[in-house]
Amino acid sequence: MNMNRFLLVIGMVCCSLMGRGGFDLSPNAEISILTCSPGNEIYSIYGHSAIRLTDMIDGQRVDVVYNYGTFEFDDDFAFKFTMGRLNYMLSRSDWPYFLYEYTVTGRGIQAQVLDLSSEEKQVLIDLLEENYLPENREYLYDFFHDNCSTRIRDQLQKALGGELVWHPSDSGRISFRQMVDPYQDVLPWTHFGIDLGLASPSDERLGPLDDMFLPDYLFGQLARAELHGRPLVGETVEILPDVVPEEESTWWTPVVFFWCLFIGVVLALIFGGSHLANALSTTFLFLAGFLGLLLFLLWVATDHVATVVNYNILWLWPTHVVMVWIKGKTTEKYWWIHTIIIVLCILTQPVIPQEFPAGSLPLMLLLLTLGLTRTSLGKRLLNL
Repeated sequence: MNMNRFLLVIGMVCCSLMGRGGFDLSPNAEISILTCSPGNEIYSIYGHSAIRLTDMIDGQRVDVVYNYGTFEFDDDFAFKFTMGRLNYMLSRSDWPYFLYEYTVTGRGIQAQVLDLSSEEKQVLIDLLEENYLPENREYLYDFFHDNCSTRIRDQLQKALGGELVWHPSDSGRISFRQMVDPYQDVLPWTHFGIDLGLASPSDERLGPLDDMFLPDYLFGQLARAELHGRPLVGETVEILPDVVPEEESTWWTPVVFFWCLFIGVVLALIFGGSHLANALSTTFLFLAGFLGLLLFLLWVATDHVATVVNYNILWLWPTHVVMVWIKGKTTEKYWWIHTIIIVLCILTQPVIPQEFPAGSLPLMLLLLTLGLTRTSLGKRLLNL
């Protein structure tokens, strides 16, 4: 019997043992929380969490993983993801399949074995089995508040109730955005794009248990948690070492690029003449307006919670997509207002309830300069 067929048979046995109506655990059942290390791809940079059950039931070994991070990749995936309407689901898979993915990618797995009584284990698995029913398994994914890690936290809280005592760290002093920033550093351009799209809700301060939306922080909270006055975690085991190669740091970051772009455009305006100035201002102001339009649509036309009330629109005006094509003195007031608002954004950034992306300052200066070229004062200063 080849390996694939063997795994298929094991999966069928497990499914027959773990039917729709639930099942009874043996006294030797073991439940552990799996924490998987981050990878270097956009879908893996934050890590992952899951729950593993191992047991012997009716003489058959059961070794399965409950995974809240599963979604269906269908023809509507891109649309659902963009609109914030992508449902994730709880899946239940055999351990070898789960392990294989992380072995191949080199991502580490640590298991925190929970010190639970037989009754507590049964209650937790019954909750997971109820959640696994077809009518219950899907949920609307929310990166900060409802994901593969927060679902595990919530199920533990439901199963163990007031006997479970958390000992939060001081991470509540920082925001959701600041929590995810270090994980995105491996992909600087992706980091810039995510920071641009994340709006003011991402800058809210975390509550005592909110940091568990990240798997590493769920791991830390579990390590400090207590049940009946003793540690919740009885043992921590490294199943796989983390051997993901570190991404080489690059100096060509968005910050460097945008400063170079700003300096290059200013020099071009000084030495290039009115035709080049008009072409540059039309191009970059239109692109700024297009970005602003995307941010506006993320705000009003999608179900994403974290993209609502985006203050980046203060310097990325959606109206630019139209106004760059309108010429004449009637538009000069528009560009003066645009210039004043950007100046105010730069001066008041510390008190605006949203952190702007790294690299936004040279972009603001660039848009301010190009907007000025469309005023009589700017034309005189640049001799256009």
